[in-house]
Amino acid sequence: MIMKKVDFRESDGWLDKFKNQLGISFLTIIREKLSCYVKVVDHFVRKFQEKIEELGLLPEQMYNTDKSSLFWGLLPTKTFVHQAEENAAGCKMSKDQIVFMPCSNASGTHKLGMLVIGEAAKPRAFKNQSLPVLYKSQSRGWVRQEVFTEWFHESFEPLIKTFLKKQNVPIKALLILENAPGHPNEEQVKSRDGLNE
Repeated sequence: MIMKKVDFRESDGWLDKFKNQLGISFLTIIREKLSCYVKVVDHFVRKFQEKIEELGLLPEQMYNTDKSSLFWGLLPTKTFVHQAEENAAGCKMSKDQIVFMPCSNASGTHKLGMLVIGEAAKPRAFKNQSLPVLYKSQSRGWVRQEVFTEWFHESFEPLIKTFLKKQNVPIKALLILENAPGHPNEEQVKSRDGLNE
């Protein structure tokens, strides 16, 4: 079989049709997806289920908390400009942030007030304001063990105990945390308020 040489000229339309035909799409890379150890997940799920059954917990008694950052001074990296402009002038990116930590039970029936951590000890914006959050200050706005332990004993325990009493549910709860340096281990944070777990 003799093949003729074809003078090939690509175009955006050709490339789009080629990608559609082969089912190729353009996605943003998710950074942490490959960091997950899938083999460990099944083991964790099994141990977690065993713990729930051992303690006899209801969804109202299982809590989860995790922290996230809000870079409040961060400007957009893209902007609209006139076509005559060759570039858009910018400035050094601000890394000013607050860290916030929501907490809720598995049933979604009890959501605790958020813990918010910023760098300023007494932010001027909060002057004479009552906040619907628990505000703490630390350098760089990170959650350290001291702040977490204080939140656990002074906020989490009393609120959980009150909620569980109102629900007429046994006074015991399980708090699920990620393995982070700012979180103390189970032995470092024992309940002072009569909460079993």
